[in-house]
Amino acid sequence: RDISKMIYLLHRDDIYVVARIALFCDIILAKKRPDLAIQSKSGKGVWKQKGKIRWVDPSLETVQKYNLDLVTELCDLGVDEIQFDYLRFPAMGNVKDAKYSFDEANIEKHTIITSFLKRAYELTRRKKVLLSIDVYAITAWQRKEDEKITGQRIQDLARYADIISPMLYPSHFYGRFEGKKNPADHPYYFVSQGCKRTRIAT
Repeated sequence: RDISKMIYLLHRDDIYVVARIALFCDIILAKKRPDLAIQSKSGKGVWKQKGKIRWVDPSLETVQKYNLDLVTELCDLGVDEIQFDYLRFPAMGNVKDAKYSFDEANIEKHTIITSFLKRAYELTRRKKVLLSIDVYAITAWQRKEDEKITGQRIQDLARYADIISPMLYPSHFYGRFEGKKNPADHPYYFVSQGCKRTRIAT
C-alpha cells in the first residue's frame, strides 16, 4: 500500500525494481469508464472478450494520457525500469466486432501503438528509467496478418524500447506453422527461431 516505502526497502537490499503496467487490457479502467472501453460494432455497447469486459481503446488520447501519467508517477517514485505488457490491440475473442475511435480504413493499428510507445520512451528517457516491452513472439516473423490484428510491428517498436521480451510460447503458434503440424511439440525450434528472428527484426 506504500509504494515509495516498498521501493526504498527493495533498493536498500540492492534489488532492481521493475514496475509492470498492463496497458490496454485494463479491466478496472474499462469497468469504471465504459466510455473509454472498446465498443461493439453490433450495437451491444462495450465490446467483451469472451464475455468479459477487459479492454480500453488504445487509440483514445484519454487512455494514452492515463497510462503516461502512471509512467510519470512510477518514474518519480524511483523504479529502475517500467515494463509494458498488453502493448497492443486485442487478438482473442470476436475481434471483428470491436469498434475503435479511429478510421481503420485509413489508419493502421501499428501507427497508434508505435506512436504511443514513442511518447512513453521520450518520457522515460528524460526520467532516466529503462523501458521494456512484451510482444507476441509471432511478431518476429513479421507477418502482415498478425500486425493487422495486434498493431505490433516489432521493427518499429524496437526503436523506442530498451528491452524487448518476446513471449515465446510454442503452444501459442496455432495450427500448422513453419511446416510443424503441432508447434507445441517443437519447443526448441520455436524458442530458438523466435530469439534469432527477434534479433534480426530489431
